[in-house]
Amino acid sequence: MAERIKKQILDMKDDPDGLEDLYRSDPEHFKKTFLSLVKDKPGSELFKFWRVRLEYSDQAPIPPAVPLAVVLLIAAFFGLMVRIPETFITDEWYYPRFAPFFTILAVAAYFLFKKTDRLLTNGLVIYSIITSLYLTVLPDWQSSDSVTMALIHLPLTVLVLLGICFAQNEWRETEQRIAFIRFCG
Repeated sequence: MAERIKKQILDMKDDPDGLEDLYRSDPEHFKKTFLSLVKDKPGSELFKFWRVRLEYSDQAPIPPAVPLAVVLLIAAFFGLMVRIPETFITDEWYYPRFAPFFTILAVAAYFLFKKTDRLLTNGLVIYSIITSLYLTVLPDWQSSDSVTMALIHLPLTVLVLLGICFAQNEWRETEQRIAFIRFCG
């Protein structure tokens, strides 16, 4: 049967409709026979097209998963950063400044680990250091409206950074922006 299909394929090498009919009559035998035939006679443009069609895989590549250990390490590190007041500092000074910052930063670190971008990672580290230093030198927030406003807007700036880490190089695409809005709820 394979020889018969092989002969029919060779007879119809310039007839796209005939090859399509032959394919539809028995797709599995056609595919096996055709792929072995193309290896022997790769010259025809129609044969090249059919080879691409038959060898096509519509499975999208699976993005690399972040190992559970890494997720737990990120959570433990930022969890400890949020729990610092339990041992060293007063709650009233620390939490309004650092709790939202470290919480959102942990998710940004997860996205950067999931899809590494060196420039963005360096930018996140520099932003984190500068912002941490800025938050440390701010005076008491209860006596200053400007400090209160800075602390109110801090989570929004970190959320923008999270959006950049989420979308990375595709931040201009509408689909990525909508996916980030969906992610945020």
